Amino acid sequence: MTEALAGGWNFRKRMETKVTGKLKDTLRKVKAWLSESGHKWHILGGLAVGLPSLSAWGAVYASIVAGVCLEMKDYHWGGKWDNADLACTIGGGLLAALVHVVF
Repeated sequence: MTEALAGGWNFRKRMETKVTGKLKDTLRKVKAWLSESGHKWHILGGLAVGLPSLSAWGAVYASIVAGVCLEMKDYHWGGKWDNADLACTIGGGLLAALVHVVF
């Protein structure tokens, strides 16, 4: 009986190590993705535009307008339209909306 429990414990510990390792890899990839091309600045910008709004819908709307304006600016200055940057800006607005709903 003790051997079965010990074997189960080792299996659990191995599985926890595997899950923890995968989680660390995933977080490392997300961190690298956020640091490339200023994605984190787009999230913070969407959050900054959405927080002063008076409602959750206003926060989302303001972040959509700000994100489209930023992408149009990039496009007109010779860059490419980047949907990932637009999604990050809207994601920041969604975080601001969450703040409005919770608080």
